[in-house]
Amino acid sequence: MKVFTSKNLQMRPLAAQDQAMFCALYTDEKTMRFIEPAYSQEKAIKTFKSFVKKNTDSSSGFSTWAIVNKTIHISDISKTETEHLAPPAIGLVLLYNKAGNKELKITEVGILLLRQANGKLLAEEGLGAMLSYAFSQLHLPHVNARFDRRNLATKRITRKVGFSYHQNSADEVLSKSPKDNFNNKHTCLETISLNQWKNHALQYEITVKN
Repeated sequence: MKVFTSKNLQMRPLAAQDQAMFCALYTDEKTMRFIEPAYSQEKAIKTFKSFVKKNTDSSSGFSTWAIVNKTIHISDISKTETEHLAPPAIGLVLLYNKAGNKELKITEVGILLLRQANGKLLAEEGLGAMLSYAFSQLHLPHVNARFDRRNLATKRITRKVGFSYHQNSADEVLSKSPKDNFNNKHTCLETISLNQWKNHALQYEITVKN
């Protein structure tokens, strides 16, 4: 996993300093309403630790980056908001090719932002930057986005960065699996190919830190 930046954002591997942000996301009922029931604080901390651990395991099929807004200045951050001399993370973006122990045919992307970061075009930039990294650095042929079809805000964002509707609502690997929050009647699966990304009018340039 590498650190990469777009115009306004930095994406860096999820780390210990991001626990408060992660827990704020996963315990927020409004943020989680189209994903699964909001977590308890205890469950959020346990899940956070597993996400950080998966980042160090190449066989996990799961990679998570914290999203940092580069335009926030240290002088604007109160001491109660961070213990670090750096802007706090505003959300996370992830790539995964496994659902539990089941391998997915196509790598999927997901993004979550704190409520105060929504409505500022940062979700579009974060998702678009992740696609640039996935295609230009990881050389993936396709990327999927799986979300609840009732989440119209997510649908607007995926279409804006170039995704299109996938004819199947779930990966074939999961089609006979028990229905859950990841795979149910509300699941919408959209996809974007390398060629679609190359030809899409809106791309987000990134700089990768070696």
